[in-house]
Amino acid sequence: SRRGTAGTPRTASVLVVDDEPGVREAFARDLADLGCRFVLTETAEDALAQAISDEFDIVFTDLMLPGMNGLQLMRELAARRPRMLVVLMTAFPSEELSSRARAHGAFLVLAKPCGRRHIDAAVATAVSRRDA
Repeated sequence: SRRGTAGTPRTASVLVVDDEPGVREAFARDLADLGCRFVLTETAEDALAQAISDEFDIVFTDLMLPGMNGLQLMRELAARRPRMLVVLMTAFPSEELSSRARAHGAFLVLAKPCGRRHIDAAVATAVSRRDA
């Protein structure tokens, strides 16, 4: 079991990929409040490099990114880090996108802007899976 000192669960490790500074800032506030360790990136390429060099419990990625998009990133992460949960975020959610995202390995599809309780719930699920 991967636990920190005194039997407390180790901090959730979160990677956030979004090209909008305001979205990254909101995640930084929420994740800091939740006590998470987190890395914020603007591109899928940077996120992939981070995910290869470090281990994260969960990744929140925007669908529309410059260069590689969120679905392409999910495919790459599934191949390299299959245990990592990936949440796809989009301003235009649809059933068709949700089913495509799940086919690419998405754990969850969230409408943007993501509410704090959705972020909290997704992080909690990632931690409970990691510690199971």
